Amino acid sequence: MPRSSDILKLTTVRAATELTASYVEGTVIECGNVNQVSLFVAYTMGAGETSNSIEIKTEFKPFGGDSYYREASSDTVRGTVTLAPIEYSFAAVSAAGTYDNFVIEVPANCERLKVSAKETGKATNFGTCSILANASTA
Repeated sequence: MPRSSDILKLTTVRAATELTASYVEGTVIECGNVNQVSLFVAYTMGAGETSNSIEIKTEFKPFGGDSYYREASSDTVRGTVTLAPIEYSFAAVSAAGTYDNFVIEVPANCERLKVSAKETGKATNFGTCSILANASTA
């Protein structure tokens, strides 16, 4: 458990704004010497919607690097490891207009972390999302 002295200030990655069907990047997080970033996500579907999801992707810029890299997950079958980019998907559980709050813990041994969000399943009205980040050195 990190001590309060190990936790850096809360950063707004994305203010509460309307989502789109394409990924929209939030404020890039300067990670410096942190080991982990907690993303606090508040998401609500748009009015009249019933089965939407929010999708979050993370991209990492290494120290001294120029490019961003996606986090990957792996699946091993008969000795073959298949990698796929990680995309965090959260299906709304509350009624439209009511916020679902959840946390994503992201490893952050990098110079910068980029967080992007989009919504899927929209019929008529996009929902909204806000994302806050807390970084920890422990």
